[in-house]
Amino acid sequence: MTHPDMLAQQAREAAAAADVAALQMKVTSFSAGSAILDADHKSAAAKPTVVPFLEVQAAYELLMQEDGDGGSPAQQQNRQRPGQKAAQRQRTLGEVLCDRLRDEPELVTELWEDIQRLHLRVTNPMLDAIFHALKENTKAAGNGAAVVVDAARFAQARLIRDGSHKGLLDIDTRCSAFVTLLNWCHEREEELGDLAFEIIDEINDEDRAHSPAVMSAIGSVFCSGTRSPY
Repeated sequence: MTHPDMLAQQAREAAAAADVAALQMKVTSFSAGSAILDADHKSAAAKPTVVPFLEVQAAYELLMQEDGDGGSPAQQQNRQRPGQKAAQRQRTLGEVLCDRLRDEPELVTELWEDIQRLHLRVTNPMLDAIFHALKENTKAAGNGAAVVVDAARFAQARLIRDGSHKGLLDIDTRCSAFVTLLNWCHEREEELGDLAFEIIDEINDEDRAHSPAVMSAIGSVFCSGTRSPY
């Protein structure tokens, strides 16, 4: 499952994303008599996942940079030449992993565990993919009220609350997550109307001051139907 021939597309996408700042990874030491993968990596490699291959590739990219050869061919191609327009932002490892959710939205919980284990910074494209997967899962389960509430609470507790606590979300992505979740509550008012007010209670003054979109989303909830506390 992790052989490069089986994962050619993911490998090509990951090659452009394997810079140290985005991956937040360090290669600490290698010795001839020690295993390359530590205990956590061995545990992950026991499961059929693309993560071990991408991690090894990221380590390889770092070693190539430190060796002073100018980096990988993909990195050399992505460097800006004189007169060229700024290159498109390189995708992060988390964004590459989230590509799986397009075809397998049911893996959203497992993927979030990988993101936390690797301590990957969450970006807006990752948020979009995760929320889309959660909504697709509710559709696959028949859009039942309990299923919708469970999915929204996963976003509230696991994605926003735990992600913020562990430093995976910065202020921009945290605000984006609140806006997306509140808009979902507004769309599914019958099931999520009460949960929306719990979510609003978790939005702090810094969030409100940072993003006008957060205040707009809060206003939409307060002015929706008969749920306004005023």
